[in-house]
Formats: sequence, C-alpha cells, structure tokens
Amino acid sequence: MSLQFHALTVKSVARDADALVVGFGVPEPLREAFAFEPGQYLTLRADVNGEDLRRSYSICSAPDDAEMRVGIRLLPGGQFSGWAAQHLAAGQTLQVMPPQGRFTIAAEPAAQRHRSSSRPAAASRRCCR
Repeated sequence: MSLQFHALTVKSVARDADALVVGFGVPEPLREAFAFEPGQYLTLRADVNGEDLRRSYSICSAPDDAEMRVGIRLLPGGQFSGWAAQHLAAGQTLQVMPPQGRFTIAAEPAAQRHRSSSRPAAASRRCCR
C-alpha cells in the first residue's frame, strides 16, 4: 500500500484544558485504507501561514467507533497545535495519511473473552473481603 494524504472531513473538535480531540469521518471508499489497530497514529497536514506542516498524533478511538479520533496536545508555541486550537472546526477538511505504526497488540478473540469474563469475578472478590 502506498501512503498518501487523503482529504478527510473533521466531524468534531472537543477542547480540554491542554488538548484537543479531533474526530474525522472516513468515507466508505477509504475505510480499508484507514482501518487501524490500537497503538497506531495518523499524520495530519495543514498549510499554516504558507508553511506545509505535518504532525503525527496517536489515534484515541476504538476501531469500531463511528469517528476516527486523535488527541492533539496543546503546546506553548506549537505551530500545528496552536493553529488547530484557533482555526480547526467541524466541517473543514484536513489532509490525513492512513494509520501507521507498529506499536500494537493484536488481541486474540479467545484471550479477549477470557480477560473480560475474569475481571468482574476478581473485582467482586476484592469488594467482598
């Protein structure tokens, strides 16, 4: 797969004290290219004051969420984060590269079932002692 930027629509922008959470809509023709595993990141691209800026941000949504979200930490003097905090809004488009990164853990379905079924029992033992 060749990596190239794609125009994605910003669906949401939520601001926290020191961060933004930006949600993107991924159109059906790009869903396969933008399928991801937890631990991957997106590279965003924007023209800020005539400068081509690219920054990579961790994906902070689950693979089956309706939006693909990234967290942007607001840094003092940060060119991209400062621009995003002041100008990025729902409805705009942003150039986004498909997910990258190999710092992932592939969960096996059998292991996932085992973990989720054992946690409530462990928690109930702690509260009942």
